[in-house]
Amino acid sequence: MPHIIEITDLSAPELAPYTKLTEAQLRNKLEPEKGIFIAESPKVIGTALDAGCEPLSFLMERRQIDGPAAGVLARCPDAAVYTEITYEGYGPGGVAVMVETLTDNRNRTAADLRHYFDKNGGNLGAMGCVGFLFSQKGVIDISLEDKDADEAMMDALDAGAEDFDAGEEAAEITTDPENYSAVVKALEEKGYEILSDDLAMVPMTTTRLTDPDQLKLMGKLLDALEDNDDVQNVWHSLENEEDLPE
Repeated sequence: MPHIIEITDLSAPELAPYTKLTEAQLRNKLEPEKGIFIAESPKVIGTALDAGCEPLSFLMERRQIDGPAAGVLARCPDAAVYTEITYEGYGPGGVAVMVETLTDNRNRTAADLRHYFDKNGGNLGAMGCVGFLFSQKGVIDISLEDKDADEAMMDALDAGAEDFDAGEEAAEITTDPENYSAVVKALEEKGYEILSDDLAMVPMTTTRLTDPDQLKLMGKLLDALEDNDDVQNVWHSLENEEDLPE
């Protein structure tokens, strides 16, 4: 990623080489055998804390850094050294799926995910098989309560947003990763309520499923993935998610 994560106030001298690196560089310099790694979301951090990892530093507010919320976790028990792995595959009907995981046993996680895909009309593929169909974007949801949608769209675009999709009560805003934090800050300063904001993999093209059996299988696949404790995020190219059965 092009943005810089600056980690400050570290109490462990062995983490000094990791400051002021890009996130990609940082990931490449992690030393899981020492139990040191970066976690970029509160959910990941929470998982690691539950596993007994000791926090060295937290930067939980996005406004503190030019990038996503982050924390450094270290001195984890041997059984709780986690690795972030993104799996890729196709669901029923050729829907592209990306699954971000945090696991202490990659063999278990890979076997679980392969089972979910195979059982529900898809297949787990090799790294890169669908990644080119997605691009990373900042995704920001704002409340439109007591707000004018047209004015909100202009405010978002003026702040550097790429796209604005308004519903009845909320709007989804997409940005380049580089502009993500600046857009969030600008909207907050204008008084908008931020319902959620995160970096996500957004599909460049979508697939629409019309076969009821495929929709049922896709729903079961997504449910199985989201119920797995190792899974942190699931992104897919299904266009009509609202048609999935309850």
